[in-house]
Amino acid sequence: MELKEKITNMVNQVDGDVGIYIKSLNKEEEIVINGDKQFITASVFKIFLAVKFLQQVDNGIYKLDTIHTIKESDKILGSGILMNLNAGLEITLEDLFKLMIMVSDNTATDIIMNLVGLNNLQEMLNELNLKNTEINLTTRDWLLDLLGMRGAESTKETFIEAERRLSEGELNSKAQTIYDIRDSEDKVINNISSPNDTGKFLELLINGELLSDSSTKLLIDSMKKQSFKYFIASDIPPEIHVADKPGALPGIKCDSGIIFLQNSLVIISIYTNNVKDEMKIGWWQSGSGVKIIQKVSKIVYDHYKE
Repeated sequence: MELKEKITNMVNQVDGDVGIYIKSLNKEEEIVINGDKQFITASVFKIFLAVKFLQQVDNGIYKLDTIHTIKESDKILGSGILMNLNAGLEITLEDLFKLMIMVSDNTATDIIMNLVGLNNLQEMLNELNLKNTEINLTTRDWLLDLLGMRGAESTKETFIEAERRLSEGELNSKAQTIYDIRDSEDKVINNISSPNDTGKFLELLINGELLSDSSTKLLIDSMKKQSFKYFIASDIPPEIHVADKPGALPGIKCDSGIIFLQNSLVIISIYTNNVKDEMKIGWWQSGSGVKIIQKVSKIVYDHYKE
């Protein structure tokens, strides 16, 4: 059975939407399933933000050793550690960048997003002709929407109430964050991309077409060190480097990255949305969305490892 047929059979067993892009760079082979379909990205969008931030660093707009002082209003729940640390902490932009990629820190992400600017980020995506990719929300936006608190001010009281709702599983059953790509007027209202867009973006990145050599190395090294290893890297031997950035929300599991084999590089981007058995379980728990990412990544590794 051919690799694509095996993967297609796996995809057909998932009660939800699945999109896949796989490319072996040395063999110039592609496997694509729903490649141009738009998916909600969850934290995978942080790859795009990381590149735009480092482009601004390369252009001298920001310096990695610049100090940012954490404010109470900076703090955002969800993934990361900065939300648990005291306001007044001084941290470099480089360390904020690493926290965004390595532990998917939402506080660090929005600090960097506010520096970069949503409009500037989208301009880069448009210039690269990533037609299925739009970034419209900060992590604060989608978290508050998920908790039924859209539009709440960035105060300590908001943080405490959001923390209560999150700890008690009090989620907004109509949250646009996890259900809607477009509004009633067909305007994109979420952070979205497609397997093709994300995969081709990663190819540009690893080929050195987006950043300086030093910035490319910083991002790839940070992705190799990211903490959530139970997606693409789950069933791949630990000595094989995987540089990836996963994302998760209820019903949404995604991961995109690069597998560094001995004689080749394999780009892999897998998105799952509306996965029925993951709508009511924890963000990072394993339903069929996580399992399809693990299974596909393993058979891709087995196919190309020789």
